[in-house]
Amino acid sequence: MRGALDGLLADVAPGSAKGKVQANFSASGTLGSFIGATFAGVLYAFAPGAPFVSAGILCLATFAALFLPGIVRLFPGKPVASSDEVVAVDEVKKIL
Repeated sequence: MRGALDGLLADVAPGSAKGKVQANFSASGTLGSFIGATFAGVLYAFAPGAPFVSAGILCLATFAALFLPGIVRLFPGKPVASSDEVVAVDEVKKIL
């Protein structure tokens, strides 16, 4: 999975920013692993099952945040807020 994401970043990032994008991606992954492991260790001290329950809740919340706006669009009738719109790849390239 990591190789596919690296390849995607290499294809999408502009030539002058590829190194910066790859470095930020790697740094964010390392920081996330560190914070996740530390938080899981603290939760494990309270109850051995707590890290697994919290990870499940986090996964469900992430699923809801990412996919529910798209599912709501399948059933018209109520206008969707503009904050639910997806940013185009061209706009991301402008930022970089």
